[in-house]
Amino acid sequence: KSSSAADKVEERLAITEALREVPAGQRSCLVLHFTEGLTYREIGEILGVSEEAVRKRVVRGCEKFRQAYRQQEVSKDEV
Repeated sequence: KSSSAADKVEERLAITEALREVPAGQRSCLVLHFTEGLTYREIGEILGVSEEAVRKRVVRGCEKFRQAYRQQEVSKDEV
């Protein structure tokens, strides 16, 4: 069980580190959409940007997050 808890902590740290690599505007959209469950329209209203701008930020933010997360996995494997 302790390794399972340790794995969860490690996973959260990896997610946090990967999110830090995402530019602030994109990160805000990711957090509002995926953790708060807001729609692109709702996020756009909050941030004062169009729904399309939010969509692009989410797509680009996801790409950046994936790259950063995968890079961590590669780095971890090299240790």
